Amino acid sequence: CVNKLGCPAIVKDGDRVYIDEKFCTGCGVCAQICPVQAIKVIK
Repeated sequence: CVNKLGCPAIVKDGDRVYIDEKFCTGCGVCAQICPVQAIKVIK
């Protein structure tokens, strides 16, 4: 997902991947394309 989406809010840090809330616009595209439903949009 990190390479496919290219979103600046998705950060890879070694083996860990997380969403940096400072850069997230809340569009939800990451949650829609995640093949394992590992991302949930929280409003």
